[in-house]
This record gives sequence, structure tokens and C-alpha cells, in this order.
Amino acid sequence: IRHSDTRPEQTSSTGCYTVAFFLLYDFGHFIAHYALHRYPVLWQFHKVHHSAEVLNPITSGRMHPVDLWGLSIGENIGVGIATGVFFYIGGGAIGFYSFLGAHALVAVYRLIGQLRHTHVWLSYGKLGYIFMSPAQHQIHHSAEQRHWGRNNGFAFAFWDWMFGTLYVPREREHFAMGLGDGTEHEWHKVSAMYVKPIIAVWQIIAGRGDPPAADIGGFPGQGA
Repeated sequence: IRHSDTRPEQTSSTGCYTVAFFLLYDFGHFIAHYALHRYPVLWQFHKVHHSAEVLNPITSGRMHPVDLWGLSIGENIGVGIATGVFFYIGGGAIGFYSFLGAHALVAVYRLIGQLRHTHVWLSYGKLGYIFMSPAQHQIHHSAEQRHWGRNNGFAFAFWDWMFGTLYVPREREHFAMGLGDGTEHEWHKVSAMYVKPIIAVWQIIAGRGDPPAADIGGFPGQGA
């Protein structure tokens, strides 16, 4: 990795790399998140995150290790592709500040995005078709079936639009948070958060658990 980006072409490359890095990071996150809701085995682990009935910034860390692992795979594949392409185009080197700036952009957005896991309603209006607002992510955590599987994106909303899972609210909505199946109280213990998903997955594999169609928290029309 080179430690300077001083020439004009390097500055341009830095900007292009940062944009590509962020776009593919976000797309990787979306695909992984989409899969966590779409497939019953993966959803059992993602339930830990969605079992929260009250949202706060700490909710972002309320995740099962397998859930974190799944999201990381998607994100790392995305940034790996972006970095690999620019590494090849740049003749085997990526500027130090290019690499640092790309990660800084993700960090800044994550800081701003802390409002996603609160009850502060912040909508972007029509920009909600491009950027994922805190209000849209709160809808993602809704216990109401009409909201299940919606708004899986991290920063951008157009991935959800492409996959048919985008939900842009027209006005302030009121709804309870959680799984929507009345089992939220079963996830209040840390031991349950770690063990229950593993037991549920074993039951599914053994044919004694949830049906093939994604259960509570899946996509609209599923788990009805």
C-alpha cells in the first residue's frame, strides 16, 4: 500500500475507490441482511437482534455471533471486490489515504446512523427512495406483519427497491417493535440469545421446527 495520494490522477482514483468501496460494502451488507430474513435457518440467528422491544444505540450490538459472521461475509466480499479491482487498475497498489478514507466514510455513516436504533422518528421524505432513513430502519424492526422483511439496506434504499422490499412511509407511523409472535420475553436472557437459535436450527434440520417458508419476521405474505 502506498502512503501518498498526491498527483491529480491519484486524487481522482481516491474518490472513485471510496465511492466504489462504500457502494459495494453497502450492497454486500444488503445481500447478507436480505438472506438473514429470507432463509429460516439464518433467521433463527437474526431473531436475537429483532427480539428487542425497545430500540437504543446498544441494539446494534444485540446480535448472535453467527449473525455477525453472516453480515461480515457479505460486507467483506463487497469491499474485497472493490479493493481487488482498484488494486488491479492501479498496478498493484492502493493509496494509504484512499484506504483510510473509505473506512472513515463507513465509520461516519455508522455514527450518524445510530438514530436507526432509537425511537426518534427521522424520515428523509422522497430521498427515502435513495437513502435509508432512521425511520425506515425502525419500520424494519416493526412487529407488524406488513413491515416484515422491509428496508434491509444499510445506507442506500435503492437495493430494496430493486429487490421489491422497499417501504417508504408517507407519514409518521406508530407500531410496536419486536418479533411479532409474542415470544419476545423468551429472549431476555443472554443464555437464551446464544442457545435458542442453535436449538431451533437443529429442529429445522431434523424436520421438527419451522416450515420451509420463512416464519415470523420473514417477507410480506410469509408466516401468515
